[in-house]
Amino acid sequence: CTYCGVGCSFDVWTKDREILKVQPQHDSPANRISSCVKGKFGWDFVNSEERLTKPLVRKGDEFVEVEWEEALNVISENFLRIKEAKGSDALSFIASSKGTIEESYLMQKLARQMGTNNVDNCSRYCQAPATKGLFRTVGHGGDSGSADDLMKAGMVVLVGTNTAEAHTVIASKIKRGHKLFGNKLHVVDIRRHEMAECADKFYQPKPGTDLAWLAAVTKYIIDNDRHDKAFIDEWVDHFDEYYKSLAPFTLEFAEETTGIPKDDLIHFAHEMVDSNGVCIAWAMGVTQQDIGSDTSTAISNLLLVTGNYRREGTGAYPLRGHNNVQGCSDGGSMPDKFPGYQDVTDDEVRAKFEKAWGM
Repeated sequence: CTYCGVGCSFDVWTKDREILKVQPQHDSPANRISSCVKGKFGWDFVNSEERLTKPLVRKGDEFVEVEWEEALNVISENFLRIKEAKGSDALSFIASSKGTIEESYLMQKLARQMGTNNVDNCSRYCQAPATKGLFRTVGHGGDSGSADDLMKAGMVVLVGTNTAEAHTVIASKIKRGHKLFGNKLHVVDIRRHEMAECADKFYQPKPGTDLAWLAAVTKYIIDNDRHDKAFIDEWVDHFDEYYKSLAPFTLEFAEETTGIPKDDLIHFAHEMVDSNGVCIAWAMGVTQQDIGSDTSTAISNLLLVTGNYRREGTGAYPLRGHNNVQGCSDGGSMPDKFPGYQDVTDDEVRAKFEKAWGM
């Protein structure tokens, strides 16, 4: 599917290159028998007469159809002209997060062949903070489990995500686990939306204050000796240093900052540590805050402190907006990372790519 980041797969029935119907692939790990209304019916654009069939080049005040060779010549000539006149960093490249990983790889490679790291994708405006927060804490910038884990978790927490509208198939899995298996559902959002109405408990913080309640709940769990010591000893570095950093985040501070009552935060903490597996999913209600990276870090730290990684029905789930935001970043279309999230500031990494690409 080319819409959101759930990753649904479909069988497409056609006749004479016209789409007759679309149905879910039952063996797809993301959606199985489910689809949203966009995935089921939103395919009129495929056969639209407004689709481009040839490149367009501006000539005067109009766009004119040209052959590919002419279009590519126009692009290359202007790239070289700008580079010669103003330097490589006068050029910039934006990869599409609705394209393939391979296209992202080629876009960033083109940018770097032209001598610039001015390459990015739409995650800079949406999900890059989640990627940053996860890399800080667990060294991996994507989901830590599968869509099915959200059905198997003893408790699902949704933070800053209107899941029922933005990631409908994921919402259906969460609702199914909640209704059929009694999994707990807690929703934290500035808006009272459909998932809030379904939840066992809804918390409505002031805008931009999620970091405060996340850190306060984490501190409360540690203060009351409810953290997962065995998991922390095996998998978590610098725990004592981290715990000291939580000192300002008391429940009283969180209540004053967020507007969420102290007793509700205590209830959330006990629900979390008493659950058999916790998944936390979040989206742009978190990542588009000015402290989105730190808030995403706090989400992952809470999961680490409670031992909710590395097993079924647990983990972090940043819900991506476009269908290949994750893959576009994986492919290296970022100014600070090569493909595979390898740092451009690392001399050995740069030398490796220079050799491979003949630069």
